[in-house]
Amino acid sequence: MWALASLFFGAAAAAPPVDPSALQTWWSAAGNLYLGESAYQVKDVSFSDGVCAFNLTDGALVPVYSGKAPLSERMVGLAFVGKGELEMRFPDRGDSLFFANHMMRETNKLWDDMFPIAYQLTPYQVNIDQGLFLSADPNIPKLLYELEPLGSGVFFTEEDNGEVDATYIVTENRGRLKAQFLATNILADRTDMLEQIGLDPRAMLRQDRLLQDELGFPGEYLRSVMDFRTADRFKIAGQEGGVTAANYDRWLTCFRDGRDASNSGYQAMAFAHGMDSDGRRHFQRFSGERFTSEKPALRRSMEAVKAESQVEIKPARNKMYQDVTVKSTLTLRAEGGDLQYVAMRLPTKGSRRGSFEVLELSTETGESLAWVGLNANLDGTNNANTMSVMDVNASNQTLANSIQSDATDTINTSEVDIATMSLEQAATSAGDASNVNADVDMSGQMIANPTGGIQNFRLNPTEESVGAMAQQVFQESDYRFDIMVLLPNVVKAGEEVNINFSWKGEWQFGSFLTAESNAGSGISSTQVRTLGISTGLNPILPDILPASSETRWSFKTLIGSPTRLLRPQNIVASGETIRAWQDEGLWNWQEVKGRDAIRAGVGVGRYEVYEEPPAQGFPGVRVSLFPSMASFSKQFAPEVRRILQFFKGFFPKFPHREVDIYQTPAITPYQAKNQPPTESRHSAVQIQTIAITALGSTSELREDNGRRAQSQIARQLASQYFEQVVIPEHSRDEWLSKALAESYAAFYIRAAYGIEDYDARMTAMRRTIEKPEQESVLWKVADAKRRAISPSGMTPFGDVPEKIRLEYSTYVLAEMLRLRIGDQAFFSGVESALKSNKENRYLTTEAFQSAWEESSQQSLQNFFDFWVHGGFVPNITAYVRVEEGDSGDQLYGCLVSDVPFGTFDLPIRIIDQGGDRVVDAFMTIKNGYGEFVAPNRGKSAEIEVDPLGLILAFSRQTKTVSGATPCPSDPLSK
Repeated sequence: MWALASLFFGAAAAAPPVDPSALQTWWSAAGNLYLGESAYQVKDVSFSDGVCAFNLTDGALVPVYSGKAPLSERMVGLAFVGKGELEMRFPDRGDSLFFANHMMRETNKLWDDMFPIAYQLTPYQVNIDQGLFLSADPNIPKLLYELEPLGSGVFFTEEDNGEVDATYIVTENRGRLKAQFLATNILADRTDMLEQIGLDPRAMLRQDRLLQDELGFPGEYLRSVMDFRTADRFKIAGQEGGVTAANYDRWLTCFRDGRDASNSGYQAMAFAHGMDSDGRRHFQRFSGERFTSEKPALRRSMEAVKAESQVEIKPARNKMYQDVTVKSTLTLRAEGGDLQYVAMRLPTKGSRRGSFEVLELSTETGESLAWVGLNANLDGTNNANTMSVMDVNASNQTLANSIQSDATDTINTSEVDIATMSLEQAATSAGDASNVNADVDMSGQMIANPTGGIQNFRLNPTEESVGAMAQQVFQESDYRFDIMVLLPNVVKAGEEVNINFSWKGEWQFGSFLTAESNAGSGISSTQVRTLGISTGLNPILPDILPASSETRWSFKTLIGSPTRLLRPQNIVASGETIRAWQDEGLWNWQEVKGRDAIRAGVGVGRYEVYEEPPAQGFPGVRVSLFPSMASFSKQFAPEVRRILQFFKGFFPKFPHREVDIYQTPAITPYQAKNQPPTESRHSAVQIQTIAITALGSTSELREDNGRRAQSQIARQLASQYFEQVVIPEHSRDEWLSKALAESYAAFYIRAAYGIEDYDARMTAMRRTIEKPEQESVLWKVADAKRRAISPSGMTPFGDVPEKIRLEYSTYVLAEMLRLRIGDQAFFSGVESALKSNKENRYLTTEAFQSAWEESSQQSLQNFFDFWVHGGFVPNITAYVRVEEGDSGDQLYGCLVSDVPFGTFDLPIRIIDQGGDRVVDAFMTIKNGYGEFVAPNRGKSAEIEVDPLGLILAFSRQTKTVSGATPCPSDPLSK
């Protein structure tokens, strides 16, 4: 029995492999996954895990093992072929409504079959014929305890539509039995598919084995993933062009994660996923069991306490990049139990791929710590002491090198001469921040535009095409690197430990646009212009994992960067400035500090700096702008104070004594239209202008958001409350903090500049959602109309673009919810929620819903289930007829939504008497239908569905019908 147990669970280790070479050996040995050589005959095997449960009635189970010498072999899963049934339950009604709606709309399921699922009367049940179950949980091997090995020979042949789909054979092999999956390699194919969405089973199992085998974590802290091929198709991808893998849309995946190591906000969930023929990844969560205050995430990890750092940033690689070196002492505290490890997400944002390198991870006495990359190569080739990630695109790098010859010395944002292009400034500064609009000339210069109108340009006929073809020469894309560090000694719960952490990398400094043109001469030429010289504000401190909520650091940072008299290179940083000076070697130095900071960062740029001290209870403002924009510096402090004065009526005291406003390289209109807003940085506000690339290229953006600069500032100042002071408790609550910040920025624009600018912004948001074929290139139209944009239901694995999620959730809050419950209830609810969450400093969707329900004295559950948790966008049709009666004509109407389940209110307008009589009303649509009768209406009466756009809908139409009922069918009796 001991031999069997050691095979399944592994022999107990004498001590964790805290030596760097020992840990590397262990990590490499744990990386393999392979099938066992025995197959076991299924006899009514049942198991429940997370939101899923399965019952296997016939077939074969084949153990999956990990580990090779010198590490012990251990069973970490099972592969299944045969017959069985899978059950998926729905803890949240929003999920059950979505799943039932999706299956009816996309897979033609029957109303009677899906109704009990929609309202949580029964779970979803489906037959299965293949599966894979992976987990380091010691309960998994127990499934084989009562099963017998299979004999040799053909086991069975499975048929699908009359054709052989897979034959499963058991053959003799070295005296043992081995199951061979001839048509589909379940283990390889399904683990690869999961890895594509960011859920790597091999990395998961390796880390969890280390936690349990070497660090003594119990099984409930470990993760599990179950993947089953079902009899149903889920159709979560667009149908154009088919899909890359046959039957991929028949697979349903169940995932349990009690520690929230995946940062999904769910302790368990079920989803479908796959890749279409265009290489687009698709993911849809169907069910989830969220973390609650009654059942929070299992906390047994390090917590950030403070960090003291020194940062040096200096030019590199012909000054197109900046070399950055960071030396930090991190103070961590063990929470939830005794700990001998810390997991971290390294601050790779902004670093050129392949340049980031860990220089030191050691104890405070200098003893080297053993560490491994959690998402590195799983073949054992990763080096514990260095890391390298794929370099930037080769062709782009070649082009970048061709313009690198001291480019930042010869090209300045105010000195660009672009061949035949010229630009006139049509207006001058009006002397206050209300004139700071996001209009940019070809050199990245912001233009004051008091009228908000289109600027006057002189362009020759060829320049429009040149501008339209402009694209960035190269741009660093974000990448992630997570590591696990073992400590030499156990840290008792509540005690602190210091770690020395040093790293280096290269931050992009120069940004350029390029365009090809022959100007009608037949001779091709390349035009290059700068977008601005700055690294932006990049993080220097790691995030501590698991990251259910973002890492808060109290910090003190010393930043140094060389400068020259002619080309000053100035520092920008999060936090309050303690002191700033220049030494004899012409290095600029700045020391800053901050408390409980999220995403604190530093950077450098070719800036001119303007400062105003704190005044009348408002924070000091430090403005760092490119030389071409320096004349606008004095306008920013008054604008910051106006915004904070507006927020004063809604929020507690502003949390910072200093605000750093810094400019980053300009972006193209395409980027401005499709990329999400800047993420919140501690005590810092980013200003990013738009580079004009073609005639009229910014006019549409100006129509959508004529106060873009003011919106940028207001949104980021609002985020200091919603994302820095009271932070989202889980990733599923991030939508709320971002949507509230965007909403309050829009409210400021309305108060400061008028309702026209506000309405234009809201209209643009609604158009983005309702007209995807016209407004977005971010995803396919078929996907846009198929996928629910559930704000609270998104996870890091999802494929709904972030900008789409933000604009949907902002419109739902700022327009739909606010107008439903009224301004007083909306704003007092936010204030109440902020106050009630001040103690634990976490923001949750449920807390804000409860606060709004209390302030409005009405239930909002249907609203949140449909629009927030469900994320539906319906097509709506009003069927109407007029019937003559003794007391006058009566108007009968039936409102039909193509979303079959759920309840929402729909505004309608009835117009008659030649337009002299107009009645507005809210009608309730329940399970896709709603009826109304309007007496004393003439035959000329008209119906308008949602005339003011108070809800989101793909279409709104009215049809006149005849007959006993205006509905095309009458399901209301159900």
